[in-house]
Amino acid sequence: LLVSFFYIHIAGIEKHIIEANTSLADEIQKRKEIESELLAHRDNLEKTVRNRTAELEEINKHLHEENVERKKAEETIQQERDFSQASIDSLPGLFYLFDDQGRFLRTNKNFKKVSGYSADEISMMTPLDFFDETDKGNIAGAIQQVFQTGEATAEADFLSKDQTKTPYFFTGKLFQFNQKSCLIGMGIDITKRKNAEQLLVRLMAMLDATPDFVGFADAKDGKIFHINVGGRKMVGLGAQEDVTQLTISDVHPEWTNK
Repeated sequence: LLVSFFYIHIAGIEKHIIEANTSLADEIQKRKEIESELLAHRDNLEKTVRNRTAELEEINKHLHEENVERKKAEETIQQERDFSQASIDSLPGLFYLFDDQGRFLRTNKNFKKVSGYSADEISMMTPLDFFDETDKGNIAGAIQQVFQTGEATAEADFLSKDQTKTPYFFTGKLFQFNQKSCLIGMGIDITKRKNAEQLLVRLMAMLDATPDFVGFADAKDGKIFHINVGGRKMVGLGAQEDVTQLTISDVHPEWTNK
């Protein structure tokens, strides 16, 4: 009986050992499988990290190249702006650019010098602020004409900060700047021309005051362009008669070859 019990007990122990070994083998297999999966995940993760790192490096490379190109473009734009402003500042007259609301967008150094106003002051002003009441209507009409037809010119006295008036010939053309309709133009000082015109008027008045014949004609073809009052009376021409179609031979044939 004792022997039978011993064998039964041994058999039970063997069974438990076999089951334990089987369970342990299964656990080891599961762990190997998990370990294989973990290794596979690690390899995939490392591959993903390498690929992503490569992508980021490529992106950084492109960003660096774009940044370099952007800086070059900015430098080029700044150089063009500097060149443009230097060219504008080198102009002898007044340069101006303003929008359809009368806001100044660009002026040159000469504009500031002649006007006596600073850049900040000019930015708060309109074109009509540089003219007195006698010229504002004329200038306003010329500005309106530019925005309606594309260009215009005008003559007026430019009024400086110290109230000095200087005669100028102004030009204006329609110009698209930053997608806005603007007027661009120049003002040319015509003081010398005005002085010459006034001198000519005084000279012509003096010539008309003399009873003697005074006339002016082209030395090449003899075409007359002026005869004074006294001269007109001598040759029988009316005071308002056009003499520009006449020649010296028409007035006095004997003077033709003299």
